[in-house]
Amino acid sequence: MSAKPVKKYIRQQRRAAKRAARQERRAARQQERSRQTAAPQHTVDTELTGSSQTATRPSAHPVQRSQTGRAHASAGTPRLRLATVVAGAALLLSGGVSAVLAPAPHQEPAGTVLPAYTAAGTVHLPALCREAEVDEDAGLISPRCQIPQRRHVFLGPETGTGSVSEIILTNPYDRQAAVEVTTFDTDGERGALGATTVLVPAESSETINLAGLAPEQTPLAVEVTASSAPVLAYLETSRASGSTPLGAELLPAQSAVSTEHVMPAVPIPGEDAETTAAAELWLYVPGTAEATVELQAFNTEGQQPLSTPGVFQAPAGEVFVVDLEGLPEAGVYDVVVHTDVPTYAAVRSPGDGTEVEVELEPEVDPITGEELEPQTEQGPPEADFSFSVARQPLAEEMVATVPEQAEEAQLRLMPTGQGTARLSYHLLDADGTPQESEEVEVPPGSGASVELGDASGVVVEEVSGTVHAAVLSRDEAGRFSIADFTPAEPAAERVPVILQPAPGRVG
Repeated sequence: MSAKPVKKYIRQQRRAAKRAARQERRAARQQERSRQTAAPQHTVDTELTGSSQTATRPSAHPVQRSQTGRAHASAGTPRLRLATVVAGAALLLSGGVSAVLAPAPHQEPAGTVLPAYTAAGTVHLPALCREAEVDEDAGLISPRCQIPQRRHVFLGPETGTGSVSEIILTNPYDRQAAVEVTTFDTDGERGALGATTVLVPAESSETINLAGLAPEQTPLAVEVTASSAPVLAYLETSRASGSTPLGAELLPAQSAVSTEHVMPAVPIPGEDAETTAAAELWLYVPGTAEATVELQAFNTEGQQPLSTPGVFQAPAGEVFVVDLEGLPEAGVYDVVVHTDVPTYAAVRSPGDGTEVEVELEPEVDPITGEELEPQTEQGPPEADFSFSVARQPLAEEMVATVPEQAEEAQLRLMPTGQGTARLSYHLLDADGTPQESEEVEVPPGSGASVELGDASGVVVEEVSGTVHAAVLSRDEAGRFSIADFTPAEPAAERVPVILQPAPGRVG
C-alpha cells in the first residue's frame, strides 16, 4: 500500500475517534445534567464580585483543583483549568457545592453555558456564555462570553427570505430591566418600525425576533440599550436556501466605539475565487460626522495589497459595507481598521474556500456484492460565515475556547506595538486539563499562527508587548468559526450566583 492511502486511512481513523469521543462527552454531560437538575437546590446569599468567587463551605478536598507551577514559575503559581456547565447542570466547586449563574436552571434559556476556570481551588467566573441553538449542519459556532452590559451593538444579522435572527436578552439581577432595541441600515435609523422596547423581568430571559423589525434583506446594525439593570444580549443569526443551510453565527457584541479595530484570524478568499462571496468590512458611524477609514490586511509575511481602496470615507449615521477584494491568494488574514472618528466595525467572512475531504458514495464489489470501503476526494467546504470584531489586547488569564465539533484550530496573533511581542500560554485538553506551558514570539508588522491540535482552549499566562489574538476553528466539512479571548478574571460587575449541593451530597 502506498503512503498516500495509508495517510488517508489514518486521518479517517482519527476523525472517527474524535467523533466517538465527542458523542461520549455529550452523553456524559447529558447524564450529569439530568442528575444535577434532579438534585435539591438551596439558594445561598452570595454574589460574584470583581475578585474571584469561592465556595462558602470549607473543604480539605476541593472537587476541582488546577495543576500548579510552570517550569519557569515560582512554586505554587496557579494554572487555570477549564470546566463548562450547560444550563440545567451545575459546576462542582468544593465541599460538595455547585454553582450556576442566576436565573435558576429551569429559567435559563437552552444553550446557555457557564465556563469556569479553577486555580488552586478558587473558581473564576468570567462571564455568562451562550452556545447557539442550531443544528450542527447549520454552521460551526464558537460560544460568545460576556458580562452584563447596558449597551450592546451588533453588526450583520441576516435578514429577509431564508434568514432567522433572534436577540436573546437575559437579566440575571433581582430587578426588572427595560431594554430598547433600535436598528440602523444604509439609510440611517429605521425609526419606530425598526425599534421596540421590552421589559425583562428579574432573573429571566426574553427573545426578540428581528423579522418584526427588519423584514426585508438589508445591511443592519442593532443597538440594544438597557436601563434599570444591565443585561446579557446575544444575537443568533442564520441563513438557508430552502432546506440547505448557508451558515449560522452568534454575532459578537460591541459595547463601545473605537478609532482602532484589530481583527485577527479572518479567512478571506483570493482574487481568483469563483464560487466564494467576498469578505466584507461593515462599519456603523454614530453621530453626525463622516469617518475617514484606513484599511490594511496582514498575513504572517506582513502587509498584503488590496484592490479595495486603502483610504475611503464612510457616511455618518448609516451602515456602510465594502468588499475586501484583491488579496493575492486565499488564506487567513488579520484586518486592521483605523478611523478618525469613533466607529463600530466588523468583518464578515464567507471563508477562504479551503477544500476538505468529501466522502463518496460507497461502491459495491461486482463479484462478492459486498460494499467497498468508501473513497474520498477533495471538494469545496460547506457554506458558512463568521463575524469578527475588535477586542482588547491579550492580557494574563484571558481564555479562548474551541468548539467541540471542530476538527482543527489555530491561534492567530497580531502585534500592534513597535517591538517583538512574546506570549506564554498553555493549551487545555478535551477535559479542560492544562498542558505544558509554551511560548511564541511575534515580530512587528506580521502575524503568527500556532496550530492547536485537539485542544479545547487556550489560556494566556504572560504577554510582553501589545498583541491581539483570536482562534480560528474548522470542522470536518469546512465550516468555521472565530473565537475571541475573554478575561478569566471577572469584571467589577456583580452577578448573582446560586449555590446548590452537588448530587448525592445534600445538606
